[in-house]
Amino acid sequence: MLHFWLKGPLPIRMSARHVSMISEKLVSFRGNVPMEFARKPRSLSELEYWKASEFRQFVLYSGLVVLSHHNISKKFYEHFVC
Repeated sequence: MLHFWLKGPLPIRMSARHVSMISEKLVSFRGNVPMEFARKPRSLSELEYWKASEFRQFVLYSGLVVLSHHNISKKFYEHFVC
């Protein structure tokens, strides 16, 4: 979904402003992530280098918080939560 939202067709892409806000929030979590997580969150600009554990952490934990607080389209958020 992230790849689709960032590099997919124009009507589906997130705006650059939303991408930068989400990236900033993810990076700000770095100091608060417990050591039980294998990796610290990285920016969406590094998405092509993310490992499976980073995607899992985003889908299960940080994505729910980051996406809900950044006024992305309600349709995007509901799709993500489903």
